[in-house]
Amino acid sequence: MVDPAACSDFITYRIRMGLTLRDLSERTGLSPATLHRLESRKCRITTRSKIRLQSGLDLPIETLEKLIGFESGQETTTRSKPRTQRAAG
Repeated sequence: MVDPAACSDFITYRIRMGLTLRDLSERTGLSPATLHRLESRKCRITTRSKIRLQSGLDLPIETLEKLIGFESGQETTTRSKPRTQRAAG
């Protein structure tokens, strides 16, 4: 078992757990692309994604937030980018 306190960030924790992005995707139901964006901090984590990660990794939410770089109570978003509407055709 990997001690999350010994890991500086989420990527380190995932790698020490021996998980690829695909493995973590299967555990959480989040796409590898979404997981990569979260690890790279290119998007903010949603509450739904946080719950899926917490469940898939069996970590306390506070530990997960620390690994991802979000402090407890910090605002999360529901989407990283606004949806664009398609033109009616």
